[in-house]
Amino acid sequence: MALILASASPRRRELLGLLTHDFEVRTVDVDESGFDEATPAALAGRLAAEKCRAAAALWPQDCVIGSDTVVEADGQLLGKPKDPADARRMLQLLSGGVSLVHTGVCIRQGTREECRVETTTVRFAPIPEEDIEAYIRTEEPYDKAG
Repeated sequence: MALILASASPRRRELLGLLTHDFEVRTVDVDESGFDEATPAALAGRLAAEKCRAAAALWPQDCVIGSDTVVEADGQLLGKPKDPADARRMLQLLSGGVSLVHTGVCIRQGTREECRVETTTVRFAPIPEEDIEAYIRTEEPYDKAG
């Protein structure tokens, strides 16, 4: 039996690596466009569960971890920025404000499944415009699929 992280996120890989180095990263495609959950927290949980279940269907003998994060700021859901202008808009929205970060985690092995959602309140200091521009130039955090 292998431990599978069903996520391409470098940060999730880093976090799991703090606990163990004995895992494999295997990504799955889940169409996220049709989900219409009642709350952002419920959406994070649903996305995590769907990713976990899709991977578990491919590797049923393994223990699979699926995870997803949804950010909510000023009543808006913030996904992956589509382009530099979208990234700038999101960072300006977050700057000096309060946001909610909803993280869903689902673990499945065989027929046993455990799913949880945690919500964290994040307070941003004001982000200087030059820092926003530097981030946009260097990080390229854009949704390549979108």
